[in-house]
Amino acid sequence: MRIGRHGIGWALAMALLGCDSDEGATVDAAADPVRDEGVETGPDSAPDPVTDAAPDQGPESDLGPGSDQGPAPDAGPPPTAGNVLLIIADDLGIDHAECYPEADGTIAPTPNIRRLCEQGIVFDAAWAMPVCSPTRASTLTGMYPFRTGIYGPIGREDPGLSPDALALPRALDDGGAGVDTALFGKWHLAGEGNDEQTHPNDAGFDHYAGFTSGAVPSYTGWRRTENGRTGRSTDYTTTAFVDDALAWLDGRDGPWFAMVAFNAPHTPLHLPPAALHSQDDLDGSEADIEARPADYYRAMIEAMDTEIGRLLDGIDPAALAETTIIYFGDNGSPAEAVQTPYSPLQRKDTLYEGGIRVPFVIAGAAVREGGRRVPHPIDVTDVFPTVLELAGVDPPPSDGVSLAPYLSDPDAGPQRAWSFAQRGPSNRVPTIGSAARDDAYKLVREADGAAQLYHLAEDPFEQTDLLQGDLSPAEQMRYEALDAVIDAVLGDGP
Repeated sequence: MRIGRHGIGWALAMALLGCDSDEGATVDAAADPVRDEGVETGPDSAPDPVTDAAPDQGPESDLGPGSDQGPAPDAGPPPTAGNVLLIIADDLGIDHAECYPEADGTIAPTPNIRRLCEQGIVFDAAWAMPVCSPTRASTLTGMYPFRTGIYGPIGREDPGLSPDALALPRALDDGGAGVDTALFGKWHLAGEGNDEQTHPNDAGFDHYAGFTSGAVPSYTGWRRTENGRTGRSTDYTTTAFVDDALAWLDGRDGPWFAMVAFNAPHTPLHLPPAALHSQDDLDGSEADIEARPADYYRAMIEAMDTEIGRLLDGIDPAALAETTIIYFGDNGSPAEAVQTPYSPLQRKDTLYEGGIRVPFVIAGAAVREGGRRVPHPIDVTDVFPTVLELAGVDPPPSDGVSLAPYLSDPDAGPQRAWSFAQRGPSNRVPTIGSAARDDAYKLVREADGAAQLYHLAEDPFEQTDLLQGDLSPAEQMRYEALDAVIDAVLGDGP
């Protein structure tokens, strides 16, 4: 049994996470996720965070009522979907997400995203990584950053996503799903040793159109790559990605998996085309943008929502009826735009909730009884097995857990006992940090051992670091358990 830093092995850590504390928060104990003492970089070494204890969930969770693990007797067969549409917003945290009650600042009108929330399932405790490249790598592979080697924004000197990585389109093909695959928009996973122009296709996508870098100099002046050929484009990126997606989807015969990876509302902040937003008091000047960055950020969000509506309305109704839509943000809001309930220090690039907690919604064909919320922790590695299961493919080992039980069973209990995120190293953040949470507590631990502990159920905006005072027995127990989780997940990693 692997021994954690405080002498707590994995099985005991999970027992602690699943115990009846004096605060009533419980999560079932998980099976040992450590395949080997050493951590390889391939899928066979990935931990299994699925909770597979007895069905009884125990008392109600601090984050919401508990329920039996596994499908209810009337849950029906596992959900499947002929098509899967994955939509990613760039730099959009829950402080700007209309479907989240914590967003108590000024919110951009997003009626089309709100429609997904109302018809689908909103995940209230979803984690991404603190910046875009590691989130995209983890989404496509189901692997945490220390396995993909992608911790921060990829520069030309960085290796990028390995051409040998088992990314979603290749996993779909290997599994015999028989689906066409395409990606439209931002890539940001190519680095040194990879051909940037062909990298999305090399990762397995049948079709790619978008830009391969981390950002564009201008939303109306950018380098557009389509299946290995690059040229200049003056089309507004948010609109261009939807145009390309609809052109590819038009008349498509058979199931498909498509990603639309918007770069909105990522910088450069600007005034979108007037037809796409309702912010009529913005003049678009550099001085006005500098004085009111959050207003332009909101206009960009509204423009993205308008184009999401055009995308959904443009898909053939018969095909849309067979499509499951997964929408989420790749990290929290940036410093220029972060707002209450988070402070400017709790933003993109950090392991605070303002940096890694993101909007996450699933709607469409595979969802049974929409219009509900899931309080249980999930993270972006879960997209990988979820998409594969929806396509009828048996997911290979990964760090992710399929979210399919939540789609078919309104009473599904937690599918994982904890979530995990990593930050750095990058040119902006030179050190590695890790975070783990259970249903109520969160531990952030730096490479040098410095740590912070928060009781998210009572302190969701991380105002009080419990490690600055004396821990109660229940708090000490959760601290040691989460510390052991980080140890067990990382294994021999950093």
